[in-house]
Amino acid sequence: MTPTAGWVGLLLGTASAITVWSLSQAGVLGLHGQGISFVAAGTAFVIDIAASVIVSVVTTPKPDSELVGLVYSLTPKGDLRHDDTGENAGWYRKPALLAGIALAMTIVLNAIF
Repeated sequence: MTPTAGWVGLLLGTASAITVWSLSQAGVLGLHGQGISFVAAGTAFVIDIAASVIVSVVTTPKPDSELVGLVYSLTPKGDLRHDDTGENAGWYRKPALLAGIALAMTIVLNAIF
């Protein structure tokens, strides 16, 4: 997907959801409650995908040189290594710690709500 396609898809998808909601509020669509939410979300999804594909086909993608480090297949294998041991590993690379945080958050949120 090109950057332009991402923005166009986002804007048109959002606009389509707002249009569906507005039509419902005006009484044109006979949906109420969650029905209008599902139809608006589905419409936004379809319009977003269609617009993104069409705009991606007619616009120029970024050159591969700008995607190095962002796209796995374009990044040299030597650049993909990181220090995953010792003090420099970073707390976010420790699965046990992350699992403990997720468990604590789950318990706290369940207790609150």
